[in-house]
Amino acid sequence: MVLGSVIVHYEKECVKVSFYDSLGKLINFREFSGERRITLDFSGVEEVRITPYSFTEGLMVVLKGVKEFKVLEAEEVEEVPGVEGGEVEEQE
Repeated sequence: MVLGSVIVHYEKECVKVSFYDSLGKLINFREFSGERRITLDFSGVEEVRITPYSFTEGLMVVLKGVKEFKVLEAEEVEEVPGVEGGEVEEQE
């Protein structure tokens, strides 16, 4: 089955993944706790849009033209005290 789009929301310790067909109808939904590392695999993606939510410190990722989607792993992760995210350097 060819998916139309996949929307990934991250908000308040939760990751929600919604799957839509080419007509925009919701065909599947998965939810993961924010304490898990999720590895997602997409194929045939035509467009990716990323929108930050400043009011909830969340993020929305929209993938259009997705042909296939898999959750490769969803594993528990431990927080390391005193460690915060830093800048990501671009590599050429």
